[in-house]
Amino acid sequence: QLPMMDQLEKQFLTEFDFLREAEMLNKIRENIIPHFSNEVHIPKPIQGMVTEKVLVMERIPGIKLVDGIK
Repeated sequence: QLPMMDQLEKQFLTEFDFLREAEMLNKIRENIIPHFSNEVHIPKPIQGMVTEKVLVMERIPGIKLVDGIK
């Protein structure tokens, strides 16, 4: 096996662990919202619907960040 491929596989599995992603999203919300709630909205993961392979978040109406920057 190639060490580079092992590292790539490890990174890939970490990136697509949506339970971990939801946890990080909640931590970001806890840190950002108290200071920037009027300027930024971060979607909440929907508890009970998040699994290691599926991340379900609240829908936020409005324009996408990318479109707003353009």
